Amino acid sequence: MAITPYTAQCPNCNADIDITQKEMDMGGGDIICGNCNNQFHAPNYLLKGFYSANNERNDTTVDADEVMGNSDFETISYSAYRRKKFFRNLLSAAFNLLLLSVLIFQLLWVNFDRWAVKENLRPVYGFLCSIEQLKCVLPNFVEPTDIKIEKFEANLRNGKEYVLQATLTNYGSTYKEFPWLEVVFSDANNYPVASGRFSPYQYLSSDEASDLMPPGKPFRLVLEIQRPSMKVAKYEMNIVGAN
Repeated sequence: MAITPYTAQCPNCNADIDITQKEMDMGGGDIICGNCNNQFHAPNYLLKGFYSANNERNDTTVDADEVMGNSDFETISYSAYRRKKFFRNLLSAAFNLLLLSVLIFQLLWVNFDRWAVKENLRPVYGFLCSIEQLKCVLPNFVEPTDIKIEKFEANLRNGKEYVLQATLTNYGSTYKEFPWLEVVFSDANNYPVASGRFSPYQYLSSDEASDLMPPGKPFRLVLEIQRPSMKVAKYEMNIVGAN
């Protein structure tokens, strides 16, 4: 490998002096000018190169083959690092996805009896029960039509709010989820002026809403709704789905 020598300038005659690393090291950096025989400390007057007594190679010019070799090495190393990082992240994401899937499955399985009767979750449980190894049987779907609203009435209180009362009864033969209810206020032309949907926790006590409806038992519900700004001529309450 070719080594470009240092170049120092004599402080006495300003002559440029080319010297090698070995020549610098022999005198601890002191050299004698070949033009005027002046002895001086070359590192203080270098025009080319950077000298350090603790460094055996301080040339500013490096062999082109060496540069190319180092560059290739760094490029290959960095590319390998990026590939390893990508696959490591991919593996981590796959593991997290698998863990999340296991947790979701456990949640669905623990709540099988309660959630398998829900219309929006039945396709999920239908798929799970199609797996022979799980050995589960999808329960019969609970039709909201088995639940009836009776004795519905609405009374305006203090001119500010409607108090809605009704009886909810399960006429089916099995326990069922309490349904969601929809209340619609209409004008004289049957045009809806206000509406809203309510969960069991809004029209029953929290203890009642968290249980299932036994067959034949009526439940008295009460809803308080702010009076619509437009004149109301008709109101109705409908069952819109299982909870």
